[in-house]
Amino acid sequence: MSPLTQHLGIPWVVRQAVEKFTPQLRYSYDEEKNELSVATTLTAGLTKTIRLNLCGLGVEQNDEDAGGAWKSSTRIEGTVLKTVQRNDSLDATLYETRRIINDSGDPNDHSKDQLWYTAQLHKDNLPQDIIVNRYFDRVSGPPPLDETHLCSLAEERGGCESEQTGDSGEKQGISTEESSTRGCGTPGHGDGRVEGHDEGNKFKQMGEQAVSAVKNLVDSALGSDPSTAGWSLSSGKGGSRIFQREDETDRKLPVVGIGVILLKNMDISLETVVNYLAEPENKLEFDSQILKAVKLDDLPCGARIMYQAFKGQWGFAGRDFTLLCYQKKISDKRVILGICSLDYPNAPAAADLWPSGAGTFVRATFLKGGYDLQVLASGDVQISFVSQADLKAYGVPAWINKRVKAEQLNIVASIKEHIEKRFG
Repeated sequence: MSPLTQHLGIPWVVRQAVEKFTPQLRYSYDEEKNELSVATTLTAGLTKTIRLNLCGLGVEQNDEDAGGAWKSSTRIEGTVLKTVQRNDSLDATLYETRRIINDSGDPNDHSKDQLWYTAQLHKDNLPQDIIVNRYFDRVSGPPPLDETHLCSLAEERGGCESEQTGDSGEKQGISTEESSTRGCGTPGHGDGRVEGHDEGNKFKQMGEQAVSAVKNLVDSALGSDPSTAGWSLSSGKGGSRIFQREDETDRKLPVVGIGVILLKNMDISLETVVNYLAEPENKLEFDSQILKAVKLDDLPCGARIMYQAFKGQWGFAGRDFTLLCYQKKISDKRVILGICSLDYPNAPAAADLWPSGAGTFVRATFLKGGYDLQVLASGDVQISFVSQADLKAYGVPAWINKRVKAEQLNIVASIKEHIEKRFG
C-alpha cells in the first residue's frame, strides 16, 4: 500500500502501521437503518469504519479519523463491495473494491477462500492513477454470506429498493467489473450457458421488478392528478411532455423523469414500435448522445443483456452501462420494456467494450426505467420513456448533470420522428 499512501501525504509512522500491524475487525448491526458497520482498528489506534446498507443503498459518510476530510460512499453491486472516497482538499478520489473468491474449485468448500482487494487512487496532478492489489487468504470463520442471502435479508427488513446507489466520482483507468479482476471475461454466446436455474430466476425477477417500476411510475404521472403524486410537468421537444419528481423512497437518490409523446399514425402498429425500441442498434439512430449500443446476450428467461456507452460532456468522461432489458405484454394494447443495470458475469471487461478512440468511461447505474408503450382509445400510440440513473457525477458540475438528464427525456421526440420516417 506504500505507493498509494505516500501520494496521500500520510506520515511514515502511520504508513508503517497500515503495512505491518494486524487489524482487528468489529461488526455491528443497526436494525432501524438495516446497516452493517465494519470497524477496522490497527494496533496504532487508527480506526476506519465502513457502513453498508443491506438494501443496496449507497451510504455516504465522513471519515472522522481524518477530520472529516474524506467523504465516502459504500454499496453492494452483485458480489462486489464498492467504496468511493473523495478528498477535495487533496483533489483525490480513492476507489476500492472487495470480493470473496472461491479458489478451491468446490462451491461448498470455503477453506481456500480469498479476499481480493483493489484500490485505485486518482489525483488531478498525477499523470496516471496509482493502483494497488492485495490478496488475503482465509484462515478461519464461517463461510461468506452470498448476495442471494443478502437480498433475502434485505427483503425481510422491508422497504428496500434493489438498485439504489449513492454518488461517486470521475473514474479513470481500471474497471471494477467482476470479470475484470482476474482478466477479461468472455462475451455471452446467446445460449444462456452462464445461467443456471437460480441465475435464470434472478434475472427474470430483476426484469419483472423493472417492468413493475415503469408501470407504477407511468400510471402515477399520467393519472388524474399527477401534482398530488409529486410530479412536476413541463413541455419538451416536438410536443412531448416531461414529468419529474423526487424518489419517494429516498430523496438523496437521483430524480425520476418521464418523457411522453403521442404517435398519431394509424398505419404504425404497437408491435412495430415495440420491435423498433427492442433492437439496440436503433438507439444509435434516435439518441444523439450514444456512441455504442450492442447486445451481449439473450437469456432463456426472455431477458436481453445490452451494453451502452454515451458521449462525455464538456471535458468529462463518458458514461457506460451494462443493462438487463425485459419485455412484458401487460395487455393487447400495452407493452413495457423494463431496463435496469446489472453485473453480468459473462460480459467482457469494461475497457474491452469501450468505443474505440473515445477515451475512458465511468460505469454508471441505471436504477430503474425503460419504455411504456400503449395504444390509447383514440388509436394513437403513446410512447413513454422512464429514466432514473446514477451517473456517478461526483465532481461534475450540477448544471451539466441536470442538462444531460433533461436531454435524455427529450429522446421521445426523436423516437417518434425516426419511427414515422421509417414506417410511416
